[in-house]
Amino acid sequence: MHMSSVQHLHSLCEKLSTAPIINKTSPASQPRRAAVAAILRWKCNDDQLPNLLDPKTPSFGTSKQDSSLALTEFMNIIQSIPGELELLFIQRAKRAGDVWSGHVAFPGGKNEENESDLNTAMREVEEEIGLDLSGPEFLLLGKLDDKTITSVENNFMMIMVPFVFLQVTSNTPPLTIQPEEVAAVHWVGLHYLVSTPILKYDPFGASIPDTQRLLKYPQSGVVQVPSVILPTPEVTTAGNEVDDEPIVLWGLTLRIVQQLIGFASNQVQQDATVITYNTNFNGNSKSRL
Repeated sequence: MHMSSVQHLHSLCEKLSTAPIINKTSPASQPRRAAVAAILRWKCNDDQLPNLLDPKTPSFGTSKQDSSLALTEFMNIIQSIPGELELLFIQRAKRAGDVWSGHVAFPGGKNEENESDLNTAMREVEEEIGLDLSGPEFLLLGKLDDKTITSVENNFMMIMVPFVFLQVTSNTPPLTIQPEEVAAVHWVGLHYLVSTPILKYDPFGASIPDTQRLLKYPQSGVVQVPSVILPTPEVTTAGNEVDDEPIVLWGLTLRIVQQLIGFASNQVQQDATVITYNTNFNGNSKSRL
């Protein structure tokens, strides 16, 4: 059944409130954690529309009841405003020695001492792209399953905690991109993510350094991972030259997206964890991200 963007948002909010979410505790030997923010906005078809909600509307820093009222008001308003939901991605800057160099991701990063997961996500977003998620323009909708990050040898590295935010104004605040961390910011329609099938992608066919630290057999033509090719209708760059290579969503971020769009569409998503290896050593084999 085809769902509208308003229905997607209703379904997502309901699932974030009611579905069981996996929360993970870091082992004492590896207490370092990371957090990211999946940021949604309602992209109005008419750029001349005023703000959807008054900037004084209560947001993250207020009570849960006030935030719920703000969300209800937002839902009521967008019923009559043509538009669609969009999701923000960043393309990380290419840096030698960075295992996630050049990857498509959500803004976020590692925590600081005595910092909560939520405060980590909010601080990292402001540092990387200049958005203040504690401001009146954004509401915290909830969180998705915690993810365990492991090395290619399957050794534990850290826990990743994904949060979901909603922009409740028609205009996104100006972005201030940190060029050392971020090459570009992309807004992608949720309808596109819901309707686009997962394809196989060779991460070593592109010039992404240090990806070999994530996967076995770092050779072009050997490894295929689940992926989605992203459109780039609206791109904000850090002033750096951006490659002409396709913008490919794969790995941990794709797994987070799959849960998010599964909640939004109320549909079971394709498995985004299976890696296929085609080697001369053992023929075709599979493992999981």
